Amino acid sequence: TKDPATPSSHYFAEIETFDKTKLKKTETREKNPLPTKEKKPIIIPTKGNFP
Repeated sequence: TKDPATPSSHYFAEIETFDKTKLKKTETREKNPLPTKEKKPIIIPTKGNFP
């Protein structure tokens, strides 16, 4: 059996009593969104594909 005073039991007690209402509201933005099908791919010039 495990000792009830183990560090992991302390963490679980903290999680159970955590107050979500004290968190700040944040807005998440995608920095590198994936291209949609409507957008054409960007062609990067290389030796073989530029005039």
